[in-house]
Amino acid sequence: MKSQPSNIIQQAKQNLSEIESLLDQLIESARALLLLSKQVIEEDEFVHLQEKQEKLLEKLIKKDDEFHELPEKLQEDLLDIRLQINEKIDQFQALNAEFIQNINASHGLIQFDKKRLEKPE
Repeated sequence: MKSQPSNIIQQAKQNLSEIESLLDQLIESARALLLLSKQVIEEDEFVHLQEKQEKLLEKLIKKDDEFHELPEKLQEDLLDIRLQINEKIDQFQALNAEFIQNINASHGLIQFDKKRLEKPE
């Protein structure tokens, strides 16, 4: 019986390790996009990295959902690891925000209201 809780703890730690790895990849991708956003380049050059980020985010959300299915007590026991993960999330969000700011300022990202494109009846 003791091995089952130990097994659950190991699975939870493995899950968090995978979350951390995905975040590392997201941060690396965000840094690359940020560097690109500081240059005059074609929008197509961003597409590959943005698609990669989307796939990583999908995996991250799945892993996070799996973690939140664990008993609350176990989640609390792994709080230190979650705090490290939260720091990485903050780092990714800051890089992504700077990327968006650069795109809006430097490349004149076109934003429009969908309603304006609809044909009047």
